[in-house]
Amino acid sequence: MKIPLSSLKKFLPIKLSPIEIGDVLTNLGLEVDEIITIKPSFQNVVVAKITDVKPHPNADLLSVAKAYDGKKTFEIVCGAPNCKKGMLAALAKVGTSLQDDHQKTYHIKQTKIRGVVSLGMLCSEKELGISEEHEGIAELTDVKLGTDLENFFSDTVFDISLTPNLAHCHSVLGVARELSAKLKIKLREDLIDFKPSKTAQKKIDIQSKNCSRYSYAIFKNVSVKPSPLTVVKTLLAFDQKPINNIVDMTNLLMLEYGLPMHAFDLDKLEGKSIIIKQAKEKQTLTTLDGKKRTLTKEDLVICDEKKPIALAGIMGAKNSEVTTQTKNIFLEAAIFDPISVRKSAKRHIKTEASLRFEKGCDPLQVPKSIQAFIDLFGPTSCAQNSSFKYVPKQLSLRTKRTKELLGVDITPHEMKTSLERLFCQVKQKKDFLKVVAPSFRQDLNEEIDLVEEIIRLFGLNQLKLDLKASYFSTLPNPELFTFENEVRHFLIRQNLQEFLTCNLISETHLPLFEGLIEKKEWVKIKDASCQTLSVLRPTLLKGLLECAEKNFAKQSKQLNVFEIGKVHLRENAQFVEPLQLGILLTGHRTLEHFSTKSEPFDFFDLKAIIEALLTHLNCQHITFKPSNYPLFHPHQQAVLMFENLHLGALGMLHPQVAKLFDLSQPVFLAEINLNDLLTLKKKRTILPLPKFPSTQRDWTLSLKDTFHYADFKNALTTLNSNLLKNVQLLDIYSGEHVTKGMQNFTFRFTYAHDKKTLCFESCEKEHNRILQHLTKALANFI
Repeated sequence: MKIPLSSLKKFLPIKLSPIEIGDVLTNLGLEVDEIITIKPSFQNVVVAKITDVKPHPNADLLSVAKAYDGKKTFEIVCGAPNCKKGMLAALAKVGTSLQDDHQKTYHIKQTKIRGVVSLGMLCSEKELGISEEHEGIAELTDVKLGTDLENFFSDTVFDISLTPNLAHCHSVLGVARELSAKLKIKLREDLIDFKPSKTAQKKIDIQSKNCSRYSYAIFKNVSVKPSPLTVVKTLLAFDQKPINNIVDMTNLLMLEYGLPMHAFDLDKLEGKSIIIKQAKEKQTLTTLDGKKRTLTKEDLVICDEKKPIALAGIMGAKNSEVTTQTKNIFLEAAIFDPISVRKSAKRHIKTEASLRFEKGCDPLQVPKSIQAFIDLFGPTSCAQNSSFKYVPKQLSLRTKRTKELLGVDITPHEMKTSLERLFCQVKQKKDFLKVVAPSFRQDLNEEIDLVEEIIRLFGLNQLKLDLKASYFSTLPNPELFTFENEVRHFLIRQNLQEFLTCNLISETHLPLFEGLIEKKEWVKIKDASCQTLSVLRPTLLKGLLECAEKNFAKQSKQLNVFEIGKVHLRENAQFVEPLQLGILLTGHRTLEHFSTKSEPFDFFDLKAIIEALLTHLNCQHITFKPSNYPLFHPHQQAVLMFENLHLGALGMLHPQVAKLFDLSQPVFLAEINLNDLLTLKKKRTILPLPKFPSTQRDWTLSLKDTFHYADFKNALTTLNSNLLKNVQLLDIYSGEHVTKGMQNFTFRFTYAHDKKTLCFESCEKEHNRILQHLTKALANFI
């Protein structure tokens, strides 16, 4: 089974290297035989737009085309009959390396053809290695202008050997589910079931027990043509030959989702019924490969009212083949009996479809795959057999027996979590787990199968060769423990002191923190012995404020402190204990001294500590956005966000709240969820010191009061510059000579080249390009 990395990333935002992914798969029992790097035989071929086509002045069969690659226009002499203005084509520039029919490399040179200089060549599909078509140039439809086709066609493919019990891994989605479970990465799977039409155009007549589910969709006025380049590229990575957009899409959906589908020419189907039945003895059928096959009563066939149109689960018939003349499509998706398909395939021919049906396909994938086809080819008429009802498999797992069999220290909760990560539904009872197997796991039939799944996730390398009587305690989450210490040591180096406060607090003033604790409830202690210790803390900030209150009462008003600890909440009837970081600053940046002027802490001191921590942890793309928490000053607060994930909040304590705690000077607070932050931590990359000098440019821009620096950072992320090394906000000015409602922002840009000294002209050109981009991106604030 070949799995392209590009297809895998459609389902899983995985960031591991191919070698690391291969190791994870092998440890899961999916043996990776080979990791193949796909690179096309050509170089320096880009997508270009034909902006003009004129007849060659000296040759009737040639034309002169102008090809624009997004940066420059090239004049090309072309002999292809399909070269026309406005089309996208593959442009091989001068110096490009291509291969001929004998796999010999040749180079494109600037040549004069019948008196006209040609600055390259427009390539056919054969020259690109897409197909054997060479009569005209390749017509590209779904790629961007200027795309480097060498990078476009490059990919990494995992060649995986699958054992018979891994039927669910005969698709990209199946392998992605395995990696999702092992790496604890959320799976992207957003397919929905189709809705059957009220009036079906074809009646479904199932006359054999070897077909449990049959669904179809009809598409009218379809144009059968070559597939888009992205589909062709993906199929080639799967080592599949592209045919046309209809057949290619059924093949691609099979490879990605694991369910084979077949497309018929609707106009070649006779009658108003589709019949699924056993073949007649010695009945003949000519399949799509052109071979006439003699069937037996053990073969399952799909028929219209006059003839068989497919060998079920294996291959379609020639008499209903989709061709370039096809206008209307009948698409089937079904579930056939694995034993029946296996016997028929053994007698006739094994195909990619029969391989999957032999192992067993997911019955709940049928409507989803049809809907995926509908999403691509538009509205349709659909139907399915109403007799189908899916009954999920229910299993029991004895927790004590599982631990004895594995010989590893694993708790019932870990067993439950492991099975849930494998998409099982699990309920924990006193001595056992009640498990409902997912529809795509045909191999989960008894207790020992569940034991195997648990150890696969827990780690096959955890199995002990020699069982010992002694047991050693382990950290429940060593990664979080290491991360916590890393955060602690960094803050200590930032001259912050660690506080430890009590887990039990009073309810007094607790409603002030409600905005920071969304959709959750406090955990109250039943029959608390003391009203001041009646609630398990839902936040670290209240404990830090109470410590500050005690310090202020004893004239100790210089506090730059932090605390790391768990908070306790009830969410959806479940208890959760996220690890939080709390920070409190009040007083002065430096102690008073005759040699220096002592400045008090402000909001930006707190923000700077958090930004430094995020940089140290290599947590990227985290933004500070305005917030409106009652605990903080309305104009000095922010929330930390990663996309839609709320990470924490910071701000100056509201003066009215400060009075409640008898705090007589500004106090600045922050609280961050370390569990969420850990998921965003990335490995550090170490870069050498720059060898060449840098240069700087300042830029001042008047922007509306509604502008936020996050808008500027978002605009920067869309830039692609090899010369821009750093951008710094130098100053914000509002006052005299500045229009009311506007502010002047001054930014400093630092430029450098990695391999040479940057010249003035290059720097100016890049700086002006960046300013144009930012001006356009910030147009709403100017």
